[in-house]
Amino acid sequence: MIGEVVLAVIALLGGGTIVQLLNIRHSRRLADRGQDVTEDDALVKRWEALVRTQTEALIQPLQAQIDGLKSELDQVKRDLTTARNEASEERSRYWRAVGYIRVLRTLIDRNIDPADVTIPAPPVDIANDI
Repeated sequence: MIGEVVLAVIALLGGGTIVQLLNIRHSRRLADRGQDVTEDDALVKRWEALVRTQTEALIQPLQAQIDGLKSELDQVKRDLTTARNEASEERSRYWRAVGYIRVLRTLIDRNIDPADVTIPAPPVDIANDI
């Protein structure tokens, strides 16, 4: 009986059955690796599609909104600069007018008798400046 088992094992080994079993195992492993690569490629493609979708759906609209806000900010800066320049010009004109009024007031005080002419009081908001 042992002899028959030994003969069966030798027949299996000699017939290349073990080699075939090893080849089948190796082929399965290669197929599994190929499937893993295919699955990885599919996963990469899904992520690329997700990133593309997110870019189109979120990032591009946000970028457009940011660009619009930058334009608005630039306009506000230009408007502020214009307003500052105009305020500076008005302030300069105001003080030139106050200086002129002071000169006129001095001339009036020196040359005109207050009994002859009634000199109007200056407006309250500029009275301290004159």
